[in-house]
Amino acid sequence: MINVEKFIRPATVAAAVSHLKTPDSLILAGGTGVTLSRDPNVRTVIDLSDLQELKSIDLTDNRIRLGAMVTMTQLRHAPGLPAALVAAARAIGSTPLRNVITVGGELARGVYWNDLPVALLAMDAVVEIASEAGVEKLPIAAFLAEHPKKTLAGGKLITAVEIERRFTQVGYVKFARTEVDYAICNLACGLRVEDGVIREARVAMGAIVPLARRIPEAEQSLVGAAPGEEAFVRAAKALVEAVEPRPDFRVSREYQRQLLESLTRRVLESASQSEQ
Repeated sequence: MINVEKFIRPATVAAAVSHLKTPDSLILAGGTGVTLSRDPNVRTVIDLSDLQELKSIDLTDNRIRLGAMVTMTQLRHAPGLPAALVAAARAIGSTPLRNVITVGGELARGVYWNDLPVALLAMDAVVEIASEAGVEKLPIAAFLAEHPKKTLAGGKLITAVEIERRFTQVGYVKFARTEVDYAICNLACGLRVEDGVIREARVAMGAIVPLARRIPEAEQSLVGAAPGEEAFVRAAKALVEAVEPRPDFRVSREYQRQLLESLTRRVLESASQSEQ
């Protein structure tokens, strides 16, 4: 970013969005993505640090609202959040990184190893986006249908994420070479269990695929079954058959497939033992 000419710190979301109209602008939230940017076309940096309205966590019995500037450290220590959300926040990088990485930044960067989008997919989160046209809300699966850079093109800004407390059991698991390394594979699931039967299921994964996504084949295999080893083994096999792992110099394709099957069973077992 050697060509930056303006550094702007807007006082409102509307002001931030108005500055995003220029194609040479770049958002500064936690800063981890900005420090890696080598785009010579960036002339304007828009710092969101004064937008207090984006830094809150609001909880009710039925809903969770996370401001886009909420950090992973805040998520990790906030009471009353789903276990999968806390686990995903804890899995991200090191303590110094968690202190600055934000909810909005995790979604906007769209890199394959991101942890938080996987957990949010498993809970059917909704992404709130502001633009000059107003505020829109996109289901996270729709938000991630394309790379976030395309979804946010044209001066759009993530302002919050909302989660309905619909799933009674949720889980998240990450596998990496070290605690602070990028994920080799990460998975999350959300189950709505009534009368001992899975009525609704979400299974999401990242790292082994180019962008976090849900796996409908695994979800469908769970619906109507009782939570337990038989259903979880069936779902794991369905997931492995549905996914084509991306190349990864750290592990072989066969290792990825074995890992997927093992971690799918593990995350489902973890979720079945939780209660939100």
